[in-house]
Amino acid sequence: GSPEEQLLQHYSLDALVGIHGAQLTQGVLLPNDGHVLELLPWVPEYLIGKWTQRKHSPTPLGIIFHNTELNHIGYGLDRESVPLCLHVDRSDKELEQSCLMNKTNGVVQKFRWAD
Repeated sequence: GSPEEQLLQHYSLDALVGIHGAQLTQGVLLPNDGHVLELLPWVPEYLIGKWTQRKHSPTPLGIIFHNTELNHIGYGLDRESVPLCLHVDRSDKELEQSCLMNKTNGVVQKFRWAD
């Protein structure tokens, strides 16, 4: 749709729900007192740190919405939301990391969400 149609569509919403990403910045188009539910994927802390696991401080998106009338909630998903390596013993971090990561010549190429 046109930019005007998108603005009207977003302004008619009470809430916006989505997985963490740039698309949720469209929440600024919601009416005052709108709600944004940001689903935070489980990502191993050795990959990008613990920010997706935080419960008591805002996510990067939450910081954007901080001084607005919007209500932002970040909901962290747990390890079971990435089914790829559930068979691997979590206490064996090296085995888990080798299952979750694609490596070429010893260099991590990307995080594997699925086969």
